[in-house]
Amino acid sequence: MNLGNLRALVLIAASLGVQSAFAAGGHYAVTQQIEAPEGAWTFASIDHTKHQMYVGRSSGILEFDLQSHKTRTLDGNGKRVQMVVPVPGSAVVVGTQDTTNSAVLVDISNGSVAAQIPAGRRPETAAYDPATGLVAVMGGSAEVTLIDAKTKAAVGSIPVEGILESGATDGKGHLYINLEDKHAIAVVDLSARKMTGSFPMKDCKEPTGLGYDSKLNVLISSCSNNVAKVIDAGSGADLGSIQIAGGPDAVLVDSERRVAFVPCSEGRLAVISLASTKPVLSETVVTAQGAKTGAIDPTTGKLYIPVGRAPETDFGGRAIPGFAILVVERKS
Repeated sequence: MNLGNLRALVLIAASLGVQSAFAAGGHYAVTQQIEAPEGAWTFASIDHTKHQMYVGRSSGILEFDLQSHKTRTLDGNGKRVQMVVPVPGSAVVVGTQDTTNSAVLVDISNGSVAAQIPAGRRPETAAYDPATGLVAVMGGSAEVTLIDAKTKAAVGSIPVEGILESGATDGKGHLYINLEDKHAIAVVDLSARKMTGSFPMKDCKEPTGLGYDSKLNVLISSCSNNVAKVIDAGSGADLGSIQIAGGPDAVLVDSERRVAFVPCSEGRLAVISLASTKPVLSETVVTAQGAKTGAIDPTTGKLYIPVGRAPETDFGGRAIPGFAILVVERKS
């Protein structure tokens, strides 16, 4: 047997071992359905230090307490907020507003708007970079706007070639952004404030969500043609594809528990093991129609998935009354 075949057998055995161990230790399931105020919704994010989840809504931001399940509406000047980014050590969250071509900074102490900053054309997504302390707002105008939450001001912009979708940071000053029209991931050096290259994604159509795993140093991108691509964040090497359901819009990574998730609007949640050298699909969990975004509480490992009205859910056959938050957790 040659070394290539031996290495392939080892990788296959390792993948099977990961899946068997995962199955033996339990699986993920929807454990709660929490009703919340009705209204349109978009992306979700969690500030685990404050035990709060933030969800972009049609006229502001929904704040959801992870412990008490109480909700509060934060102002967005009456306009739709797409993605909300908590800023560690700050009293504000940053929300993207595609209808106003700006980012809105909301004071979480009183729920009021602290500042509204121009952020290119139709910005939808954003990401916090701990290395620079800046929030990178991705706009449809092919540029990234850098916002300093402490000074409540834009401190620069970076041109990026392509239609920008979700972004993810590696904690070391690098920002990775899905380029929807180029089927690639842009690499941006935030300190140097320039795009340094891109990673092509073969067989990935219209990439949406993007997640980064620090332990494997890999990027996981969800694609509109029902696959998730795995890309080496250092070299850009294509590490393969994972079959997922249709309509993904986010990738959630829990590096501590060695798992990632891709919620899909078909009502299926892909659970991807990161325990081996190559990510593999561990299981698919039934959620609810339209459940395509969400956030992870790194303290508990629970997922919180917002979802709008659906006729029924396979996990319980229940109608979702206008808007709800599904809780997904690992069960033994």
